[in-house]
Amino acid sequence: MSGKIKQIIDEIIFQRSRGNPAIAEMTKAKFILKGINPNQYDNSSIDDPIIIERLLKIAKELNINTMEEELINIKPVYSTQTTISEAVSEIKRQLLNFKVKLLIFFGSSSFDYNKLSACMQEAFDDCIVIGCSTAGEIVNGKFLKNSVVAMAFNSKIISDAKVEVIEHLQNKLCVEGAFKSFEKYFNLSSSAMNPREYVGIVLIDGLSMKQEKIMDKIGDRTNVYFIGGSAGDDLKYVKTHVCANGKAYTDSAVLLLLRMSPYAEFNIIKTQSFKALDHVLIADKVNEETREVIEFNHKPAILAYADAIGVKSIEEATKYFLTHPVGLVIGEKEILVRSPRETRGTNIKFDCSILEGMEVRLLESTNIIEDTKTSLNNIKADKIEGIINFQCIKRTLELEKKGLLTEYRKIFNDIPNVGFSSYGELFIGHLNQTAAMLVFKSKDYNYYRDLNSREIKELIDENRNLHKRVMELNQQLEETTADLKQFNIMLEEEIYNRIKKEDEIRYLSYHDKLTGLYNRRFYEEEIRRLDSERNLPLSIIMGDVNGLKLVNDTFGHEKGDELLLKVAGVIRKACRTDDIVARWGGDEFIFLLPRTNSDEAGAIVQRIKNQCSDEQVNTICISISFGWATKKEPSEDIFKTLKVAEDYMYKNKILDNQNNIRDTITTIINTLHEKSPREEQHSKRVSELCQSIGVAMGLSEIEINKIKVVGLLHDIGKIAIEEGILNKPGRLTKQERIEIERHPEIGYRILNSSNYMLDIADCILAHHERWDGTGYPKGLKGETIPKFARIISLADAYDAMTSERSYRSALSETMVIEELRSNAGLQFDPELTRLFIEKILNKSCDKK
Repeated sequence: MSGKIKQIIDEIIFQRSRGNPAIAEMTKAKFILKGINPNQYDNSSIDDPIIIERLLKIAKELNINTMEEELINIKPVYSTQTTISEAVSEIKRQLLNFKVKLLIFFGSSSFDYNKLSACMQEAFDDCIVIGCSTAGEIVNGKFLKNSVVAMAFNSKIISDAKVEVIEHLQNKLCVEGAFKSFEKYFNLSSSAMNPREYVGIVLIDGLSMKQEKIMDKIGDRTNVYFIGGSAGDDLKYVKTHVCANGKAYTDSAVLLLLRMSPYAEFNIIKTQSFKALDHVLIADKVNEETREVIEFNHKPAILAYADAIGVKSIEEATKYFLTHPVGLVIGEKEILVRSPRETRGTNIKFDCSILEGMEVRLLESTNIIEDTKTSLNNIKADKIEGIINFQCIKRTLELEKKGLLTEYRKIFNDIPNVGFSSYGELFIGHLNQTAAMLVFKSKDYNYYRDLNSREIKELIDENRNLHKRVMELNQQLEETTADLKQFNIMLEEEIYNRIKKEDEIRYLSYHDKLTGLYNRRFYEEEIRRLDSERNLPLSIIMGDVNGLKLVNDTFGHEKGDELLLKVAGVIRKACRTDDIVARWGGDEFIFLLPRTNSDEAGAIVQRIKNQCSDEQVNTICISISFGWATKKEPSEDIFKTLKVAEDYMYKNKILDNQNNIRDTITTIINTLHEKSPREEQHSKRVSELCQSIGVAMGLSEIEINKIKVVGLLHDIGKIAIEEGILNKPGRLTKQERIEIERHPEIGYRILNSSNYMLDIADCILAHHERWDGTGYPKGLKGETIPKFARIISLADAYDAMTSERSYRSALSETMVIEELRSNAGLQFDPELTRLFIEKILNKSCDKK
C-alpha cells in the first residue's frame, strides 16, 4: 500500500510546529539529519516498513507518542450507557479519527433492536454495519452485561465486503440468492474464491433452530470458510435479533463476505476444552424438529445419560450438563460438542441437533485457560491485529462457575478483541461450548530484513514505478468503466421500459383494465381452446351484476367501479385456480369451468352468492344473477351451451331484479335516515301532510296511499349528498346549495330503476318546480308540474317553515300563512294553497 510514510511525516511536522512555519522548516531539517528527506515522499510512495519503523522512532525522540495509534487498523470499542442514543454516541466518539470501513457490534438483548440497528447505521452511514443481540458481551477479554461492544476495521485489513440477509428461515431456507449476489459483486464465482483471501461471517437468529441447515447449505455452495454465532437474549429464550442495513431481523441470518487486504490475513481458532470418554451413546429415537433425544441406547435419554455419568437420579444427572456434554468425535482430536439444555420428562433437549442413529460420546471438561493460551500461541499472537470471539454462553457460565473469568481476561490483555456469549457457534457446522475465533493478522514483513540496502532501494523504486503505472491504468479503466456503466444503465433502462411496455400491452390485450380479470377477447380464444373432449364436462356460468346502473346514477360511476371491483374480488376468492373468469360486458361476467359438472358449477355460484352477502358499496349489498349450463358430450355445440346459460341467467335476473331494487331503495332510505335523523322526521311529517291534503282534495284511497309514499320518499336523492352538508347547522353556501339541489334528479334516477315506482319518480323529480316556472331542475310551469309534485312542494315548504333550524326558530302560524299567501301563484299552486290554508289549517286564505 502507499501514502503512509508521507502521512506520518506530515503528522510529525504538524505536531511539532502547530502551524509555525519556522519550526516546520526546522523539523524538516531534523528529518534530513536523521537520514530521511521529507521531499522524497508523496501519497504514491510505497509503505516501506523499515522507513515507517525509523519514523516512529524519530517521533518518540521528538516526544510525539500518538503516532503508533495512527497505525491501528482494528479498534475495539464499547459503551455501558443505558440509552441507545448515548451508547451509539459514545461508540462514535471513540472512533472519531478512525476510518471505518466495516463495523460489527454485539449488544444486550435489553435494547430495542430496530432502533439500535438504525442508529448504528446512521452514525456510520458510509460503511457496512452488522450485529446481533447476545447472552453477554465481550471486549478485550472482559465480560459485560447491558452494554454494546463493537469492532471497527479499516481498509488496511478489509479490502472489500458485501452483506446479505436471508429472511424467513422457517418458510424456505435458501442461500442461493445471497451467493449469486456475492458473485455478482466480487465478479467471481464462489467456487473460484481463494479461501485464504476470502472469509465469511454468519450471524443467525439463535432461536431459529436452523443453524445446522444454513451451515450445510453454505458448505455446499463454497469452499470459503464461514464462522459466526447464534444471537442470544440473556438466556430468556424469547426473541433474538440479527442486524444489517440499519434494520433488525428475526427468523433470519446475516451473511457477510470479506475480501482481505493484501497486507492482512486471517486465521480461525476453534477451541473447546473437553476430552472424549469411552462411554458411547447412540440416539435411537429423536425429535429432530425440537432437538430432543427421546432414547439413548434404547433407554429413556436422561436415564441412559445418568448411567453414563454414574449417578442414579435424574436431578443429579442434570448437574453434569455443563461439565459433561456429549460430542461427535471426528478422527483423534476433532470434537463437535452438543450441550444438553434441559430435560423434558425423560427426554433431553439439546442446543444443537442430534440426528436419529447418530453416535456420540460422553465428554469431560478440561482446562479452558491453558487450551486457549495454546491455541493463541500457535498462531503467533504478537502479529494479531484483532479477534472476534464467538463464545458459547455455556462456556462463559463454566468460566464463571469455576471463578476463571479474570484469568481468562488476562489472556487477551494485549490483543484487541470483541465477541459475545452465543446460543451456539458456527464453523463448518453448529457447535456448543466452543470458542470459535476469527483472528485478523498483519502480514509479516520480516523478509525485508534479509535484503541489503541496494536491493531494498531497487525493490522500492520498482514498486513505485509499478504503482504509478497501475494508478494510470486504473484511471483509464475507471474512465472506461464509467462510460460503459452509463451506457449499460441507459441500455438497461431502454430494455426495461420496452419490456414493461410490451408486458403492459400484452396484459391489457387479454385483461379487463378495471377489474384485472380476463376480457372478452381472451374468453373468445379460451372457449375454443377448452372445447375438447378432455375438458368434459365443461360448464359455463353467466353472471349479471344487479343494480349497477342504480349505483352509478345514485352515487356516481366511481362507486359503480368500486362495486365491480368488489364483485371481481368475490369471484376470484370463490373460483378455483384452473377456472377462467372474464368480464363479458359492462356488468356481465362469464366463467369457463373445465372438467366441472352442473352440480359443481351450482356450488360455485352458491359460494359466490354467500360471499356477496358480506360485501357492500355505500351500505348496498352486492347482488348477482346467475345462469349456467354444462356441455357433457363431444357432439354438443359449446355456443349452444353458452346460449342456454345466458337465457337461464336472464330468466333469473327478471326474478331477482325487482326484489333487489325494492330492497336497495329500502336500504337507501334507511341509510339516509341514519345519516340525518332530521330528514326522517321531516319526511314523515311531509307524508302525513300529503295524506291530509289528499283527503281534503277528495282523492281516492289508492291516490292517497300513493301521495303518502311520494311524501315519504321525496328526499331520497339526498342519500348522495355529503353528510356534512345535510346536517350543517348554519346556512348553506352557494356551492353547497347547488350540490343539494341535485337531489330531485338523483331521487328520480333511483326510483326510475323500479317498474313499480315509475310514476312516483316523475313526482320526485318535479317537487322543487315552482308555479311561475322558476324552479328546478326543468323549470316546469303551472299545471305542467305533476299534481302530486305540487302537493309535495306545498307540504315540504310548510314543514320547513314550522320546524326549528339551528340558524332560526320555527315561524309562527301567522307568519307561515302570510308566507303561503304571498307565494300562491308564484311558488305554489294557488288552488292547492287556498285548500291547504282553509281546510287543513282552518284559516282564511284572503288577506284582511
